[in-house]
Amino acid sequence: RKAGDSLKQRLKDIEEDFTGPRDIQGFTSDPNAFLSRMRLAYNQMSSSWERPTEAQRIMLEQAEARLTALLPTVNQALTQFREQALGYGVELFPTFEALMVVDR
Repeated sequence: RKAGDSLKQRLKDIEEDFTGPRDIQGFTSDPNAFLSRMRLAYNQMSSSWERPTEAQRIMLEQAEARLTALLPTVNQALTQFREQALGYGVELFPTFEALMVVDR
């Protein structure tokens, strides 16, 4: 049970890295959350038919960098969870390739 509670907390922390805090009232936006960064880049880039400005490209690069920084944590949590389940003789999902940002 302790391992399950630890995993739940870890997954909640990972979710907050992507979305920002969820358990507080009111309108909040964590500028470091991946979705905040991606939303800002998307909104800026979709506001015009012109090619992206340097500032817009930087915003997109910052969102991509945040995602790249978060994915190893996700991969590690999934691997650890899978290994713990296998330790109890339960195969919940097959081995997977690590999530990563693919170069464009």
